[in-house]
Amino acid sequence: MTDPLSGLAAARERVQQQLDQARRRQEAVHRLSREIDDVTARASSPRGEVAVVATAKGAVTRIELGNAAMELAPQTLGELLTDTIRTAQKSAAEQALALTENTLGDGPFTAELRAGITRRYGGDDPEPDSYLSRFTGR
Repeated sequence: MTDPLSGLAAARERVQQQLDQARRRQEAVHRLSREIDDVTARASSPRGEVAVVATAKGAVTRIELGNAAMELAPQTLGELLTDTIRTAQKSAAEQALALTENTLGDGPFTAELRAGITRRYGGDDPEPDSYLSRFTGR
């Protein structure tokens, strides 16, 4: 028959290991959060008229207009900015997803993040009627 105290000690050790594992995971998630806060992506229009920097959370932190941007019609410039912003935001979101996958693995949470990026920004191709699609032929 097993000693009841040794069984209790083994159970206590398992609980302690689980607590240590949970603590390490929590620290990793906090680190991940800080890393994601620092993620930015830069996108430029095909001809360099505009460049945009966006964060993983979608905030646009910088817009640069080249001289050629001033030659565009207002509606065209607006479409170009919208498309370039979307490209920068998607790139930053994908970088954040990669960090998340590296930290948490490829599980249900990261699958939902990936699906959210696809829902929000679409696939790899620009929208058929977008300014960028006129240059990429896609």
